[in-house]
Amino acid sequence: MLPISPGFADEFDGPDLDRSVWLPHYLPAWSSRAATAAAYELRDGCLHLSIPADQGLWLPGEHEPPLRVSGIQSGNFSGPVGSTVGQQPWRAGAVVCEEQETFWGWTPDHGRLEMRARAQLTPRSMAAWWLVGLEDVPERCAEICVFEVFGDAVEPGTSAAVGMGLHAFRDPDAPEDFAASGCRSTSRSSTPTPSTGPPSGRSSPSTAPSSGAAPARRPTRCS
Repeated sequence: MLPISPGFADEFDGPDLDRSVWLPHYLPAWSSRAATAAAYELRDGCLHLSIPADQGLWLPGEHEPPLRVSGIQSGNFSGPVGSTVGQQPWRAGAVVCEEQETFWGWTPDHGRLEMRARAQLTPRSMAAWWLVGLEDVPERCAEICVFEVFGDAVEPGTSAAVGMGLHAFRDPDAPEDFAASGCRSTSRSSTPTPSTGPPSGRSSPSTAPSSGAAPARRPTRCS
């Protein structure tokens, strides 16, 4: 459940995602809408993101290691094709491959968020929930990571290392404050899900907006 201030909660109980809020793609400007489409379904009051065996690569022939992602995000924009204007560039000098229509489904600058989540991971996969800067100007790019769990940091039935905190990236007003700590597992089984990590070596079945409790010296509206 992801509350949207004020008094909104998406229970994912409709026939499809609310497209006024969610975009079922992962950073499509650097790739394309076709190559970044999420594999998902809504059932049982939950959003189920998956990476099936035939899921295409996020940026074929360029991103190493090869990357497959199913994710949703609540904001999206880019500059024109060939420009370097866009959200979370995967490398320095990355250029826009497909210009994106500006979409601000939900871009809070403060508040409280909650989500129930469960992930099935292999050593090659990772699940995460991030709140990222809009990057409508380059320095508004810091990221609040609510959680990220690498499959190779999971001890089945016992514990997992959970990363959380703040990544400054290119925001001069945001401190870098990120750490991974152990968390006891509540599950005693896992089902393999083929995937590899996203642009910075991190992978995300969900890039939905995440909560913003980490310290920053000025508000950054996020998607």
